[in-house]
Amino acid sequence: MKVGIIGLGAIASQHIKAISALKELRLHSGCRRNKEELNKFCREYGVKGFTDYKELLKDGVDIAVVALPHALHYKVGMEALNYGCHLVMEKPFAVTMEQCKNLYKKAKEKDLKIATSDSFYHLPKIKKAREIVKSGKLGKFISAAIINYKDYYFNPQRPKWFLQPEMAGGGELINVGVHRVAFIRSIIGSEEKTVKASVGFFEPGYKVEGNGLIFIGYGDGSAAVIEEIGYYKLHPELDKCFHFNFEKGVINLSRELSIIYKDGSIEYPKIPQEEVSGYLPHYKQLLTAIKEDRDPYPGAREGMMDVRIILAAYESAKTGKEIRLNTPKWELDID
Repeated sequence: MKVGIIGLGAIASQHIKAISALKELRLHSGCRRNKEELNKFCREYGVKGFTDYKELLKDGVDIAVVALPHALHYKVGMEALNYGCHLVMEKPFAVTMEQCKNLYKKAKEKDLKIATSDSFYHLPKIKKAREIVKSGKLGKFISAAIINYKDYYFNPQRPKWFLQPEMAGGGELINVGVHRVAFIRSIIGSEEKTVKASVGFFEPGYKVEGNGLIFIGYGDGSAAVIEEIGYYKLHPELDKCFHFNFEKGVINLSRELSIIYKDGSIEYPKIPQEEVSGYLPHYKQLLTAIKEDRDPYPGAREGMMDVRIILAAYESAKTGKEIRLNTPKWELDID
């Protein structure tokens, strides 16, 4: 199957590693407006190059990878689906719920598959943690907490569009926090019911947020808290926290995976070796989904659910109210 990458920024290299590792796929083309950088890419990989994504789609690819500024995901994704391409969509899936739903419905209408690129769903220690949870050995889920420090989100080397709300859809939360939402769901699998959040704009001169705290509630009274902070240079003393509490113990993923049982004993489960690229499982999933005519994991639904939490967090912070996800505005309403 021929693959075209639309958007050749830094993340494109991870896609190329994954594509190159699979005999069923061939990197066919790339698209970038900067002609000099595009020509360099084409020479390096021996592929076709286009400055207009529509020309790439017209040339004929089976899978389109959308790795563009967030606000362009919807327009380009819909165009690719209309050309009959399966999609690999970089996160966030889109920047509004309407866009997410339209992409999902268009893919169903065209009988095409969408894989959402978020490596947190397939990282080896997360897959192992998910396996432990599914086994039931720890009992019911109680709560989770994530504290994540992003290495100075407002770094001048960051592409400018990341810091423009009209192009990025937001700041730290929609670009980084969306991964933490995926992290939590990929392990516990519960569907979120409520969201309450605060969002901060403490970096002078910028219109996107640099921090946020999101409280996620589930139907059985369990909950998760995500704290994202992007104002500081990373330092060993700025401890990150990734832990999940269950009836019979705690899964800790802050460093290596460990289980601390209720009696105080500890276990360090063996972790499978990581793939050549964190994105390789997405392409394997997509190929299997096409063959078996099912949705890949994570697919459009997971991408939509991740974005929904971030958008609900923005709404909650703006209004000061808890967002209930079973109301018409926030229901998925796609099946």
